[in-house]
Amino acid sequence: MKNDFEEFGYKYHFVDNPTDAIAEWKTKKYDIIVTDLHLGMEYQNEALNNGIDIARYIREQEYQSGNRTFIVLYTTVMESNIGTDDKTLFDNIFQKPIGSYQLDVGIQKLLLNKFTIEIET
Repeated sequence: MKNDFEEFGYKYHFVDNPTDAIAEWKTKKYDIIVTDLHLGMEYQNEALNNGIDIARYIREQEYQSGNRTFIVLYTTVMESNIGTDDKTLFDNIFQKPIGSYQLDVGIQKLLLNKFTIEIET
């Protein structure tokens, strides 16, 4: 995925664990956060141990602050197997494997939507 971001000219920052992801989100402004559903066995005992937990935490904080970040789930799990309430946490769900072009189009749609919303307000 890093190669795809570089190919399309996106600025990106990758982190290795959920704690760092939340810390970065708290201190920097991101237009889009892409998280994997499964983050690895080493995080199974952590409070934030998967992409849904990260999204839920961010959405709860955003609700209090009024800010909004686009969150994309990147997963091998079929979308139909993700709970309805959990789906509402995400602005888009990308199914692995995803082609470079599909990834770019999905991100462009989110960014265009953000730009349109900002103009209308």
